[in-house]
Amino acid sequence: NCFDFFCVFITVLGWGLGGSGAASVLRVLRLARIFRLIRKLKGLRMLFNTLLISVPGLINIGSLLFLLCFVFAILGMNLFGKVKFGENLNEHANFRNFGQSLLLLLRMVTGEAWNSVMYDCMITPATSGCDDSSDCAIGECCGSQGAPAYFIAFVVLGTFVTLNLLIAVVVDNFSNQKREEEGEDVTDDNIKEFEVAWRRLDPEVTGYIPLSEVINLIKETPPPMGTYGTNITRMGMIRFMKNLNLQTGDSEYLHYQDALSAFTTRAMGIHVNDLSEETKDEVKQSLSAKGKMSMQSLGSAEALREHVDGASDGRGIAVVNGKSRASLKPGLSIVKESL
Repeated sequence: NCFDFFCVFITVLGWGLGGSGAASVLRVLRLARIFRLIRKLKGLRMLFNTLLISVPGLINIGSLLFLLCFVFAILGMNLFGKVKFGENLNEHANFRNFGQSLLLLLRMVTGEAWNSVMYDCMITPATSGCDDSSDCAIGECCGSQGAPAYFIAFVVLGTFVTLNLLIAVVVDNFSNQKREEEGEDVTDDNIKEFEVAWRRLDPEVTGYIPLSEVINLIKETPPPMGTYGTNITRMGMIRFMKNLNLQTGDSEYLHYQDALSAFTTRAMGIHVNDLSEETKDEVKQSLSAKGKMSMQSLGSAEALREHVDGASDGRGIAVVNGKSRASLKPGLSIVKESL
C-alpha cells in the first residue's frame, strides 16, 4: 500500500544520499512504521481516531484562544507596557511589545507564575522606587492597582474556560468513539424509534426508501441507532455511513430489513465480516427475526404488496415501483452526492 511504499522509498533515498544530514533525517522518518500498530491495537486505534475526529473542534477552540490572547496582549501593552521590571516581569516576560506580550499570555494560560507577574504589575513608589507620574519613562513607571482584575479575568477565561473546552471536546469524542467501538444494547424501544423515523421517510409504507434519504434516516433516528438530537460533523457522518456497511448492490433503494440490520449491528458494535461463519449465521438469523417482527408492526402486508411488487423479473431481482433494482445506478454514488 501507499504507507509501505513511502517507507521503502525513504529507505532507498537514504541509501542514495549516503551519510549526509538529510539522510539521517530520512532514516528517522522510517520510525513512522510504528503507526502500523494503530491497526492492530484497539485502544491505540481508538485514541488515534479520537484525535482525528477532534481536529475541527480543536481548531475552532484554538482560534478562540488565540483571539482572547490577541485582545489581552494589546490591552496589556497599554496598561503595563512601561512598568518597571521586577523579579518575574523581566526582559524575557513583559508587555513592552506585542510579541513579548502574547508570549507571556500563552505562558500564563498554562498557569505558570501568573500571580507573581500580577504582583510585579502592581508596584508602587513605596515598594520599588518607581515613577508614578503620567509622563514617566519606559521601564520606570509604577504598576496599576487594577492589575488583579486584568490577570484574574484572563486566567478565568483562558485557563478555566477555554482550555477546559479543549479537554471537553477530546473527552466527548473519545466517549463517542468508545461507544462506536464497543457498541450498546439495542432495545425494543430503540427499534420502535427507528420505525417512527422510517415512517417519516416512507409514509406510504412501501418498505423501501431511496439511498439519498439514508442520511435523513440517520438524522431522524435517536441514539444509539442514529444521531437525532446530536451535533454530528461531516467527517462524523462519513464515518457513520462507513460503519453501516450497507450492502445495496446496484440498487438506489434500501429495504427496511436491510436498513434495520445495518443500523442495529453498527449500534451494537458488531463487525459481521470479522465473525466466524457460525456466529455470523446466528447474528443474521437473530437480526432477520427482529426485522420481520418490526416489519409487521411497520405496516400491513396488504400495504406492502400494494406499493412493492415482491415478484422477480426472472433473475430473482426485486422490482420496486415497476423498476428493476438491477437496472438502477449504483446506490453508493447517491449517498456520496448527498454528503
